[in-house]
Amino acid sequence: MTLLTDEISELIAQLREIESRIIELTGGAIDTVIDKKGMPFMLTQAQNELRQRAEIHRQYAEQQAAILNAIPAHITLLDGEGILVDVNDAWREYAELNNNRDPAFGIGKNYLKTCQQASGESIHDASLAETGIRSVLIGEAPSFTMEYPCHSPTKQQWFRLMAAPLNTDGQHGAVVMHLDITERKLADLEMQRALSVFKSSSDGVLIADADLKVLDVNPAYALITGYEKNEIIAQTINFVITDLQIDGLETKIQRALNTEGFWRGEVRNRRKSGEVYIENLSISVVHDDLGQLINYILIFSDITQSKTHEAELDHVANHDPLTGLPNRRLLTDRLQQAMLKARRDKDLLALCYIDLDNFKPINDKLGHAIGDSVLIEVSKRLMLLLRDSDTVSRIGGDEFILLLPGLKNQEELHALLDRLMSALEAIISINDYTIKVSASMGVVLFPDDDVDADTLLRHADQAMYIAKESGRNQYHIYDSKLAKAIESHNSFIDEIKHSLLAKEFVLFYQPKIKLNTGDVIGFEALVRWQHPTRGLLSPAAFLPAILGSNIEILFGEYVMRSAIEQLNEWQLQGHRLQVSINISANELRQTNLVNHINQQLQRFPALMTKQLEIELLETAAVEDMAEVIATLKQCRAEGIQVSLDDFGTGYSSLTIFRQLPVDILKIDQSFVRNMLIDQNDQSIVESVISMAKAFDRTVIAEGVETMAHATRLIELGCEFGQGYGIAKPMPAELVLDWLAQSKPTFTWLA
Repeated sequence: MTLLTDEISELIAQLREIESRIIELTGGAIDTVIDKKGMPFMLTQAQNELRQRAEIHRQYAEQQAAILNAIPAHITLLDGEGILVDVNDAWREYAELNNNRDPAFGIGKNYLKTCQQASGESIHDASLAETGIRSVLIGEAPSFTMEYPCHSPTKQQWFRLMAAPLNTDGQHGAVVMHLDITERKLADLEMQRALSVFKSSSDGVLIADADLKVLDVNPAYALITGYEKNEIIAQTINFVITDLQIDGLETKIQRALNTEGFWRGEVRNRRKSGEVYIENLSISVVHDDLGQLINYILIFSDITQSKTHEAELDHVANHDPLTGLPNRRLLTDRLQQAMLKARRDKDLLALCYIDLDNFKPINDKLGHAIGDSVLIEVSKRLMLLLRDSDTVSRIGGDEFILLLPGLKNQEELHALLDRLMSALEAIISINDYTIKVSASMGVVLFPDDDVDADTLLRHADQAMYIAKESGRNQYHIYDSKLAKAIESHNSFIDEIKHSLLAKEFVLFYQPKIKLNTGDVIGFEALVRWQHPTRGLLSPAAFLPAILGSNIEILFGEYVMRSAIEQLNEWQLQGHRLQVSINISANELRQTNLVNHINQQLQRFPALMTKQLEIELLETAAVEDMAEVIATLKQCRAEGIQVSLDDFGTGYSSLTIFRQLPVDILKIDQSFVRNMLIDQNDQSIVESVISMAKAFDRTVIAEGVETMAHATRLIELGCEFGQGYGIAKPMPAELVLDWLAQSKPTFTWLA
């Protein structure tokens, strides 16, 4: 019998004990007492006994009420007809919750109808309840019990109804207990659902006690592991199979359970057959109300198939389908890890970019199948020569990359590269074909080249191209210092290109005069850079970078166009002037140089070709003599004068000089500036003047700094000059003002 049934039995026993005490004290009915005594005495005695009986009844009622009200269940006392005689406080509170506030609610009425009024709901299967209670009242059954749900709009409840016989003063009746068992019922349902999940789950479930002895396993456990329930119950388990796991895993799991009460991860395990499988395992600990550990619950699923599929997908995503070698994606990941290790261990890391030489003809002549076989053979040879810690990667086509970590010095690297070159040069025999290949390799060292992974790959690629351009079948090691200088140069060239578009380059003009009269015969256009942050820059700051670069021609065209536009502007202001423009050796080699000059001049019909003069360096003139002579002859034929600049600084012979179609010789300023104090320089100046006259050339002296320079040059027979003693180079907007007041400034003419 349940606990609640025991409570009813105890209640009925207490009620019956009180009834027995009353009978014992009264000894029977009052009439019996009166008959045995005399009249006077009998009345007094009877009154006293009646008082005693009344007191006993009162005490009995109080005890009965105290007992009933102490029980939290809804208790009712019924007479033999099922009519409510009394109820406890729990019943009254229950009725009051349902808007029945009368303390005597239901007394004297049928129990079942009153119960329905009190609850606001009908008792499920009321006929069953009525029959059961009736059987107790008439003595057919010693007790009756039933459980039923009671649904309300806001919640669902369950109740237990229990009835037992109760005889009072010889009258048959019953005590009925009506108990709310919702909480226990919900717990039972939850337990049933948990049990259903436990049995039907496709995940293996194992429950162990605090000593790790198995208490229960579900059916899925046997399906996954192969162990039947009777084989595992009461066995002591480990969280993992230690011979399959990394060191310290079990300690790590236990630490997590102790601190967090939970652990989840992937582990390898063995089935009963010995087969290894991978499981996704979670372990939870269960504590009682006092905080004591009572159970471990292990839930796991077999993820071997998904892990295998994942590994296959990972291999496809990270490996070359032809050779099986790591692809660029996997290489990049390994490279980043190797860079971290190299920095930490202070070792050298080499990255070698390999491109097979002349591989395309193999594909074209022998077919792609043979080409693929060659690539597979090359990958095998590379793998045989490298260490376990090295990585061979194919990144596409006939390109391979080697990742070589942990090198102690460059000597070790060179020895390995030499072995690789030799291995790749060996003959490859495929079917009936004998194939010989070679490779160009670019190598970069980290952390010597301290850049990120992508840049390191790019530098190795650049070094490989240098090896190819240097003749192939060799390797080239990337020079980070040289590369940085090249990168800086390229960046500077890009800046110049943008400055050309922004028209930051301007022309200054330095006059050339006839020394003995002061008459201006023309101006030399000298370029300056009006830099937005560095100010006005002289040609020495940028011309060396431009010469030989990919913007040299573009820069020359810019200067030519600017000078001709300025000539036209002065022409519109009434001044027909002549301007000389410096031409580089590469500009001279252009076959369309004269056409380009004419196109610029034709934009301004008022200009004449004789207003334009080109100046070239002596060193530029003696390079590619045939081309230079042809271009200069075209210039002269168009009326454009040609000047040979810095004469005396080169190494041209008189024969070459005689062949050059030039109109003017310019004596280099280094000789003119020092001729007053250095006899050798004066002799050179005097010789150039004599030679110019001998070949019927006009001569101009650069570097006229003082009146003494001008005077001495006139004495030596030099008619023309330019220099700071005459005027410094000036912006175009100052030229006309200078012309208006120039002669008085030439002191040697005074």
